[in-house]
Amino acid sequence: MRRRQRDRRRRLHHHLHARGPGSLRRRRPPAPEQCDDGNFQDGDGCTANCTLEGQPLCGDGIVQPGEQCDDGNAVDGDGCTVTCLLEG
Repeated sequence: MRRRQRDRRRRLHHHLHARGPGSLRRRRPPAPEQCDDGNFQDGDGCTANCTLEGQPLCGDGIVQPGEQCDDGNAVDGDGCTVTCLLEG
């Protein structure tokens, strides 16, 4: 009996660790690029992480001027579009 439990625990441990860290959590899809000017320079209108400079950042979870909503994700169908407009 003890041997079976130990074997079961080992298989479970191996299964969880073989999938990698964070495998049990749902990961948010990456936010779409707002711009891509082909360089990693800030200060030219498009940041190094491909977001528009001087513009509200849609998807940051903060409703800013020009946004109707901002739920902090890049998923449509949850009441707030990926462009921070109300759905429905």
